This record gives sequence, structure tokens and C-alpha cells, in this order.
Amino acid sequence: MKEAKLKISVVTVCYNAVDVIEETIQSVVNQTYDNVEYIIIDGGSTDGTVDVIKKYQDQIAHWVSEPDKGIYDAMNKGIDIATGDYIININCGDQLYYIPIDYLASHLNDSSIGICGSVIDQFNNIQKANFTKFMKLRNQLPHQAMFYKKKYQKKYDLNYKILADYNLNLSYYKDNNKVDIILDTISLHSTDGVSNTKKSISELYSIINQHYGIFMCILAFAYNKYLGLKSRLYL
Repeated sequence: MKEAKLKISVVTVCYNAVDVIEETIQSVVNQTYDNVEYIIIDGGSTDGTVDVIKKYQDQIAHWVSEPDKGIYDAMNKGIDIATGDYIININCGDQLYYIPIDYLASHLNDSSIGICGSVIDQFNNIQKANFTKFMKLRNQLPHQAMFYKKKYQKKYDLNYKILADYNLNLSYYKDNNKVDIILDTISLHSTDGVSNTKKSISELYSIINQHYGIFMCILAFAYNKYLGLKSRLYL
């Protein structure tokens, strides 16, 4: 009996993203690997986004356009629908470059909760994944390069509007889970999102405080200030 082929669920969430959604969709539907379950969760767009989605509906396993409670509510809907062995979120403005299918297949049954690679932004800055003690200070797992195993995928906490992915990853870290790290560049990550604005700062420290207390918040503040200064010095 022929072994079933590994299925990858790619979830895109979007809202009024007509200027960027087509590039995101094309990056997924043009993948050479042919067992990709593509899911698009639109928040009820009114700007023409849905018209773009309809152009590709024959290549999309499931799509819906309806109001939601924000990006992580939409991502939770995608988790509920997904039937793949792995789930990755490639949201509007991002582009999927590569699915490391051989590595994913060979590590499907190991003890890790998933596999994470690197992302590159529109300025050619590369963010490499990691899963170390520095998770206590900032997120090390870019979700645009994180393939969660469906059987271990948890829902996002809707109390967090901007960094619920960090909260999820930190809970995995606290529970001593393992993530397999690879160096491959998986996707382009747009830095135009709200997670890259000052609005995310209070949520970052709220999450750290919830898991580790105020002392770790102070360390995180100092560490992130150091990283910011370091990046400016190297500009």
C-alpha cells in the first residue's frame, strides 16, 4: 500500500488587502509541491480583496469572507479548518518561498512540536529562528517560517491582539517542548504589520510579565534596548 503523501496546510488571513493579497496568493499556489491545502480567511473585506481571492478559488481548498474578532481569531478559524500534517501562516503581504518537504516528512514523528526556518524582509534583513532561553525576552520563532504539527497546534489567546503568536510560543517553551530549527529561508515577511509598531510594546511586556514576572520584564526591556542600539550602529 502506497504511503500517504505529507499534507501542508497554508493559512492566509487578510482584511482589505487588495494591494498585496495577489502576490501572497501566487506565492502559495505556485509552489511546486502539490499536496498543499490552501486556506484563506478574510475578515469581510470591502476593497476588492474578495474579487482577487475569487480569481484563484479553483486553487484554494477553502476560503471564507466574514467578520471576525481580529487576526488571531481568523488564524484560529484556519487552525479549525486545516487538515494537514503541518500548518504554516502566510498572511497578506507575506510570500511563501519554500517548503522544506523532505525535512518536514523525516521529522513528522519526532518529539518536536514543529519546524521553524528563517524569514527575510523587504529590506533583505534575515531573521533566523531559535528556541532558547532568550524566548523569555522576545519571540524567536517567526510564524511565517514556523510549521506547527497539526496534532500539537494550540489556539491563539484572543486577549492578545498583536503578539498572541509570541504568547503561544512562550507557553510551548515553558512546557519544555522542542522545536526543530533549520537555516532555510522559508518566506518573505512584510514589516508593515502592527506587530512591528510601538503598539506592540505594552503587549510584549504584558506577556512576559504573565509568564515570568516583573523582573524578567526589566531584563527584556534592557535586552531589546540593546538590540535596537546595536541595529542602529550597524546601519
